[in-house]
Amino acid sequence: VHIHNDPPLDLEINQLKENIEVTISSLREKIPPAIHCFCFGGTLTTLAMIIHSTVNVVETENKILSADTLLSFMESIRSLTDREIGIRFAQYMDKGRESVLRTGTYILLFIMQYLNIREVTVTNQGILYGTLHKKFDSIQQTGNCI
Repeated sequence: VHIHNDPPLDLEINQLKENIEVTISSLREKIPPAIHCFCFGGTLTTLAMIIHSTVNVVETENKILSADTLLSFMESIRSLTDREIGIRFAQYMDKGRESVLRTGTYILLFIMQYLNIREVTVTNQGILYGTLHKKFDSIQQTGNCI
């Protein structure tokens, strides 16, 4: 919604961040401090493939994405257009994914910063494999946050 330029303007990135903060502000008090969090989805597994230099999505299982690493990654692609991102990381992503990689990464990073989450663990299994059910069961038993 807020990103109209390629690469985005600082103003657009700040508006995206503010929108995320407003959207999740009511959750801040309801979510306990995160002991351990996980993430899943195409953009995040693609990000894990890029950061961990693997072309095999299966190898992204249990890879860690830290807020510091995400911030460094975003700084490294800051001035690139979506097309340039697609060319640079073609071996790691499906064509067309470059248009959502930057925004998806910003969303994850801003949520992590806002909720003071230092790192997340990637799972590539998603909903189809019953992973969410297993993860939620684990969370209930251990008290760890998602």
